[in-house]
Amino acid sequence: MENILPLMTDGLNIRDKYDDWLTFVDRLHKLAASGRIRRISPLPNRRFEKSDEWYLDPQTGEIYVHGLPNAPMLPVWERFDLVDHTKAPEPRPSNLSVIPTGKISRLDAKNLRGLLDFLVRQGLVAVLAPPNVSTSSDYTEKWFKDLQADATYRLVQKNDDSDNCWERVFP
Repeated sequence: MENILPLMTDGLNIRDKYDDWLTFVDRLHKLAASGRIRRISPLPNRRFEKSDEWYLDPQTGEIYVHGLPNAPMLPVWERFDLVDHTKAPEPRPSNLSVIPTGKISRLDAKNLRGLLDFLVRQGLVAVLAPPNVSTSSDYTEKWFKDLQADATYRLVQKNDDSDNCWERVFP
């Protein structure tokens, strides 16, 4: 079986030369008209646009996508690996561990307080009473327990909002 689709751009530079791209499009249309390749409906994916053209080689089962030029996007001709694109995405943590720890700006602290209030209302995070640790009256501490990850964090804020810190607290 001859793999037609990978050879479509042989000798052509479709990303940099307009004439080469026109030659490539002509090749595609001729092969589709002859029945050697078939244009198919777009498959679900996260990479290509719905307007891009999808082609199947019926003999080999290979699928290629012609990413149409749409300024500033240049045209592409790329193999679509059905196995890779149908894999479930890697799970991402959905807990407080995704929030970077360390010093944060006043605006980030305000946004974090809003997010934490929302997560508390959703029942994903619990507010904890801070332990009896002597702290300066210039600072306030709010402690939170991530109920999904069973981890404890604290938000330390200077009363004038000039110095804020989000950190994980280990037992």
